[in-house]
Parts: sequence; structure tokens; C-alpha cells
Amino acid sequence: MQEIKEPYIKNKIDIKKYIYIGEIMILPEYRIKNLFNKISDYHEQHAKLQKYSNIIFMTVIRSHNHPLQPKSYRSLDIL
Repeated sequence: MQEIKEPYIKNKIDIKKYIYIGEIMILPEYRIKNLFNKISDYHEQHAKLQKYSNIIFMTVIRSHNHPLQPKSYRSLDIL
């Protein structure tokens, strides 16, 4: 998406070296099973195989009462 690419292009950062991973959503019953780490490891290995040198994880920041934010939402900021 252009709005994601724009800051990198503007700062002359080669976006071809980056793999972009949007949101990772994990159902509450799987959050305690180390699933996020397994998913992250998978994406890291994929990025290495495809010769990407950087991984970008992004998240959507919404107000606590935003209608699209799931009731069971937990921020990944601590990760």
C-alpha cells in the first residue's frame, strides 16, 4: 500500500529489502501457547529464504472504544 511505502521512499530506504507483516491476530485461547513466537519465527525464516534483510511489523492503533477493535484485544506493545 502506498501509505505504508511512502515514509520509506521519502527517506530513500530500499523497500525491496523489507518484508511487511501487517497484524497478527491470535484467538484468546491460543495466546498462552507461545503461538506468537512461533508465527514470528516462521515469518523470520521465510524472510531469510526470500533474501529480505528486514522485517516490519505494524499494528493499527485504535481508541479503546473503536467499533472495530475486538473486545478481547490485547496490545502487542510488550513484545
